[in-house]
Amino acid sequence: MNYLIICLLYLLFPLLCLAQNVTAATVNVDGLNFNLHDGEAEVVALADDKYKGDIIVPSVVTIDNVGYKVTAIGARAFAFCDSVSSVVLPNTVVRIGVEAFNRCYGLTTLELPSSVRVIEQHAFLWCKNLQHVTVPSSVDDIASSAFYCCHNLEAVDGIRYAGSLLVEVADKNRKSYTIRSGTRWIGVNAMSYLPHVTEMYIPESVQAIGAFAFTGCKALKSVTISDGVESIEASAFSSCDALKSVSLPKTVKTLCNDIFMGCSALKSLSCSAVQPPTVTSIQGDTPKSFYRFSAEQCALSVPAASVESYQSASCWSKFSSVKKGK
Repeated sequence: MNYLIICLLYLLFPLLCLAQNVTAATVNVDGLNFNLHDGEAEVVALADDKYKGDIIVPSVVTIDNVGYKVTAIGARAFAFCDSVSSVVLPNTVVRIGVEAFNRCYGLTTLELPSSVRVIEQHAFLWCKNLQHVTVPSSVDDIASSAFYCCHNLEAVDGIRYAGSLLVEVADKNRKSYTIRSGTRWIGVNAMSYLPHVTEMYIPESVQAIGAFAFTGCKALKSVTISDGVESIEASAFSSCDALKSVSLPKTVKTLCNDIFMGCSALKSLSCSAVQPPTVTSIQGDTPKSFYRFSAEQCALSVPAASVESYQSASCWSKFSSVKKGK
């Protein structure tokens, strides 16, 4: 008898495991697909169709009398759903995934709830008709490409914003721009190819500068980056032919090795960081020199107590001189 029970349990074990993992399956509730896991639900794409019309995402979905809190809009959940006209998100959503609303051409306004903390890469890429978006101050991690190519966002003093993210310059013919107080991120290509700007001041509220942010600003001669910036992404100042001097703040931690690519006129760089910032390549490894930038022809000024650290650090040791700053 005991032997038969053991055999039955052996045969039933895979089924028992499957029952335990049912919460990882995809379910459809009121026309929306959800992945369920550990008491939470994530909106995901439809398998064979696209979402359309006015979308209202619930705060909880109930399956077999068990409630799952909706905490995320998954990667590409609404991507290419150009017939979606509006989306209402509950105050339970914490994360907007990669390309979640990519090319949702029907969206003109969007209000993100105060629960949102993370907005990932290309989340709203090419939402070309999006005119107004409310991004709450609760967001503490937003990809620099989150609103890339949202060309119809309303402009403030010639610049388009999505909450604290500077998305792009709307009017490229000005001689100067003032970055709005409270801006925390400068997006991909946000201030690129400005033909008349000679100086740029980046305020202390800014935490990160996105890839190609100032690329191709041919008249730009000097850049002052206030304390607050921690990272500068790939090619941020590439092809700024007239750039002669740049001041990096004491808060900077990571740089991409091609941020000054093609800046042949850059002869003076100061960095106030006590510890030499980590320099990485696009692939993520630590290179031995700055990519396509003649550091050997540029003088580097650093804190007095840090001269030896910079002289021995990868990339930083390549400068023509590493000297005590003012």
